[in-house]
Amino acid sequence: MAANRARVWVEADTLIGAVLDRAEARGELPVGIDRRLTLETLIGPLQVWLLLSREPFDDAYHEQIVDVVLGGLAAAAPRAASGPAAPRRRS
Repeated sequence: MAANRARVWVEADTLIGAVLDRAEARGELPVGIDRRLTLETLIGPLQVWLLLSREPFDDAYHEQIVDVVLGGLAAAAPRAASGPAAPRRRS
């Protein structure tokens, strides 16, 4: 079970990493964001919807999620003088 969970995170980190690399290269995201936190923040609302609410889930809601995450990433971006953020460690 733990090995499967670890494999899912490695694959998700690889996929989201590629998307975030392209967004950083285009100047759409600040460099050095916490990729794991970004992924968790994007999928959290989907999990809540799937497990709890079951309310309609339309394109407007998807766009709101992305807008909130992008706004938060811009506000939480590491400062250039301090370098990129260190990745979070899971216990």
